[in-house]
Amino acid sequence: MKHSIIRDVTICIIVAPQSNDCVQKLKDVLHLGFAAIASNGVDKLPVQDPFDIPFMLSNICCESSKEHIRRFRQSMFQQVQFVFLPLIQVECPNVHNLLA
Repeated sequence: MKHSIIRDVTICIIVAPQSNDCVQKLKDVLHLGFAAIASNGVDKLPVQDPFDIPFMLSNICCESSKEHIRRFRQSMFQQVQFVFLPLIQVECPNVHNLLA
């Protein structure tokens, strides 16, 4: 990323496969922004900070990974239950009453 204060231009190069969903969603958001601005007669996107576009991309990627993280978390919790539940049952035979 490079920002020129003199020209008031930010150049952001994103390296990703063409089929990357996050980059496509960012393009869609930017196209919507340009379309809305063009309809009002303004010729540039009102991005206030040079880090706005990388931040938007990071946010989109984070949002799209929530389902993967949820499945991973459930899988890990199942493994913890698999290991510790038998140990707890030995220490506390009425553990099912506590968990219900």
